[in-house]
Amino acid sequence: SLLVDVSNSMAYGRGPLNKYEYACTLAASLAYLILRQQDAVGCVAFDEKVRRTVPIRSRINHLQSIITALDASAPRDKT
Repeated sequence: SLLVDVSNSMAYGRGPLNKYEYACTLAASLAYLILRQQDAVGCVAFDEKVRRTVPIRSRINHLQSIITALDASAPRDKT
């Protein structure tokens, strides 16, 4: 499984991408490569606790599930 930090500190950065966006791009790219070689991949987005979990699967259409989970896990203020 891929682990992606989605804590507040990941919102840092200027320019075209911040740390969170770089991490998501890297995770999605790795997931794509893993799935293309017909291996299984999953993803966990976390900050102080687990925010999203995408189970391990090996179908190429599973990539969209990973991207959607990462998109929904953007860094947020602590409550």
